[in-house]
Amino acid sequence: MATHIVINVGWAGSLALMGGNGEVHVWTKSQFAVAADGIHVTSRSCGSRLPEIKLSILGGGYSVLPEIPDTIWDVAAMPTFTGLATRSPSGGLVVSPGVALVGLSMADPLAAWPIANGVVGVDHDADGNLGITALPRQGGGFMAPPTSLSQSTRVDKLFLSIRTVMSLHSDTAGCPEQDEGTADVTKFDNHVIGCHVSGGSDCTTAERDFVDGNRTVYTIMGAHYTSQRVSDTATCADVRSGLPIR
Repeated sequence: MATHIVINVGWAGSLALMGGNGEVHVWTKSQFAVAADGIHVTSRSCGSRLPEIKLSILGGGYSVLPEIPDTIWDVAAMPTFTGLATRSPSGGLVVSPGVALVGLSMADPLAAWPIANGVVGVDHDADGNLGITALPRQGGGFMAPPTSLSQSTRVDKLFLSIRTVMSLHSDTAGCPEQDEGTADVTKFDNHVIGCHVSGGSDCTTAERDFVDGNRTVYTIMGAHYTSQRVSDTATCADVRSGLPIR
């Protein structure tokens, strides 16, 4: 099953960041296996789109949009996560795909979200940097995040760790070719665990802490999903193209 989840989010402002709201888009591919103890689900992340954010005057007044390249999602090192699916009283499927940890590992995936220095980063996109790499959009009113209030340097790479916990609820009985329903997103956490200065080297701890301290911390305001059956050999590109943003 290919799934496109749309999460409505809001965020508060900070010293360099203006508050706002928008949509986070997440794509997944899941395989289902019926066993004696229930329906087992194995999933992997297949894409992500984050909302545009606006920096305050102190931050430069520009727009910021971290973009995770589509090409990383089919990398062999990208993790899978396991969960269960059950039937609701109406016959619809309730899918709890498990805890998606991308760019990090946690001994207890449901534990309190650590501070950035406490994150155990994992190079899931296999580019030599812990976390997964996002590239800030530049040009056309967009600029990369600054590494300090002086704005003398900016980053051209962000190394992210992201945790997502959700369940999908369908009222459609059976196993339809296409479906839609609500998503209950209970955790959507992130950290900037590292970064790279444009024209320079990796961020210092102080620079990383400034960027992370002004990251977007989301408040979940609701979510829904659409899904469709795909072949076992479908790629993440197939998942995204089959369920585009509308």
